[in-house]
Amino acid sequence: MYTDIDPKTKVDHVDLQTAEVTVLGRIEHILISHCAQQEGYLTPQTSLVNGVFRVFLSNGNAPLTPEEIAQQIGRPERMILRTLSGPRVYKGIRPAH
Repeated sequence: MYTDIDPKTKVDHVDLQTAEVTVLGRIEHILISHCAQQEGYLTPQTSLVNGVFRVFLSNGNAPLTPEEIAQQIGRPERMILRTLSGPRVYKGIRPAH
């Protein structure tokens, strides 16, 4: 469906909560404004790591606390933090220090 989109194309994205306008790549804009809004984007069957990755994708990769992530994926915040702060790096996700 999106194969004809030039990944270098930039668009203005308006955050619906803050009204802040940022420039994003077209693909990232589609992920945030369309894909992340679809039913089934996050389900109870989505793995913890994939769920966290999808939350960051749909959030423009903005920093989030384990509590904020837990609210969106329905997993315990301690489990999220323990998984992502271990020695293995999943999908490039690491806690900020």
